[in-house]
Amino acid sequence: MVLLGIAAYGLAHGSDGVHELVQESSAFGSAGLFVIGIMALGPRAGGATAALTALGAGLVSWMVLEHWLHSPVAYLGSLACAAGGYAVVALLERRRAASDE
Repeated sequence: MVLLGIAAYGLAHGSDGVHELVQESSAFGSAGLFVIGIMALGPRAGGATAALTALGAGLVSWMVLEHWLHSPVAYLGSLACAAGGYAVVALLERRRAASDE
């Protein structure tokens, strides 16, 4: 808890303002959550592994695109990576289930 508090303190003092912090926190993991939410509305495709892959791919790609590459379309790129990761793992899960039968 102390380490998280120190990290939060560092983030708060390293930012330009509250607006930047809110924007950063909303984009941090929401790409993966958005993809999972959309996939949950449709027919069952993918499982827990696909969902975790979407979360991880969205998070990592957003951090790379936003902070390392300074891309103006970092959020769209992270949405695409999350959707792609979900789709690939869902297809692999389906293929594995078909070969087990």
